[in-house]
Amino acid sequence: MRICIIGGALQGMEAVLLSKRAGFETTVIDRKATAPAASLADTFVHCDILADDGLARRTMSDCDAVLPAFEELDGLRMLDRTVPGLGKPLLFDMHAYEVSCSKEESNRIMAGLDVPMPEPWPGCGFPVVVKPSSQSGSVGVSVAHDEDRRLKAVEAVRRLGDTPVQQEFVSGKSVSIEVIGDGEGSRAFVTTEVVLDRDYDCKQVVCEPGILDEAEQAEFESIGTRIADGIGLTALMDVEAIRTRKGLRVLEIDARIPSQTPAAVEAATGVNLVEELVLSASGKETSRTPAAGCSVYEHYVAGHGRLS
Repeated sequence: MRICIIGGALQGMEAVLLSKRAGFETTVIDRKATAPAASLADTFVHCDILADDGLARRTMSDCDAVLPAFEELDGLRMLDRTVPGLGKPLLFDMHAYEVSCSKEESNRIMAGLDVPMPEPWPGCGFPVVVKPSSQSGSVGVSVAHDEDRRLKAVEAVRRLGDTPVQQEFVSGKSVSIEVIGDGEGSRAFVTTEVVLDRDYDCKQVVCEPGILDEAEQAEFESIGTRIADGIGLTALMDVEAIRTRKGLRVLEIDARIPSQTPAAVEAATGVNLVEELVLSASGKETSRTPAAGCSVYEHYVAGHGRLS
């Protein structure tokens, strides 16, 4: 089995690592010759899939499956049009990704599925989180404690050319769970804790038993599969939530291979989400029972004579 991974940055590193741990051969395509995942792949092809689709098609044709590991819509839509015609499975759900790209749209769908979320403005009162509907990570996100700051935050989002989403500010443990669907049903996997840094966003992922208690874990799995089934998921997505004193509150979904959490899950439990994704595309699953291990995936920065 050879997996063609499109994109060689952080998501690509994750995909190559897990593919190799599953015993798959890997080919990475990236438009940057210095893509980090090139150092791990069995084969590296320096190619811009939009500018040289001939080379991209030939490379993908020599592989057994194609896994996008980037987030640029033009390239993803090109793969969604092209890969099925090559007779290869595309380990990606374009419809689900477009839903997850819009917090406004995904919140609307989740509300219809009775998914617990932070209360929307104005019913939530202050403090309120103001965030762009279509940006990733913490870009453009701010917390407002009064009306003046709320209006400034809304205007800042609009200057980004985006739609502001305003919700109750919730605090507590940040958790994530991956879900894989085949269009008919879905399966939720292992919960991880995501530790955030004020400047860097995610700085650490922890995978260990007891992040949630038994009832909360069952609820989180049910939430994940309910969302996946509601959008007809045919690949992989993750669900991010905050464990508050009032229960779980879902912040967002992302229908693409995440970085960091799958590696932490595999290291702690032996569950390999790339392997599960490949098997799901052919109507199979490993049915592997997660081991009760522990792992920590952490980022460090070195500079000015210290490690932090």
